[in-house]
Amino acid sequence: MEDKIKQHYDGDDIQLLNYSADLIDWKDKLAFAETEIRFYKKLLLSSVMEVAENEKSRKDKLKESLLNIEEIHANFFSQVARFSVDAEGINECDDVACETYYLNEHQDYKEKIENFFKNYRTLKEELFVFFEERI
Repeated sequence: MEDKIKQHYDGDDIQLLNYSADLIDWKDKLAFAETEIRFYKKLLLSSVMEVAENEKSRKDKLKESLLNIEEIHANFFSQVARFSVDAEGINECDDVACETYYLNEHQDYKEKIENFFKNYRTLKEELFVFFEERI
């Protein structure tokens, strides 16, 4: 296996490698999350997941949370595509100020999308518990 980081790479080179890797990772995670969200919605709405009257509010809250996360996901899905195109601008940079701008934009976006994935993971845990109790 070829090393991705060469001995002559400096910190900036390594940051650019991570920059590209993050974009690829986000696209993959968002694509899979779309499939998961669709599955969870179908499962929640299916007759298999009928609940007692006292559990309806919990199920409704989960449905509402899932619809909310689906909307946020759709926004990130379209944003990451635009961000990928815009991020190519870093390859045209001639100075440190330009690279710094793109790296700061990347860092800001990284914090937002990782927060989304954290919230989504929390919702999945709640869904797993809900489904497990009914199996």
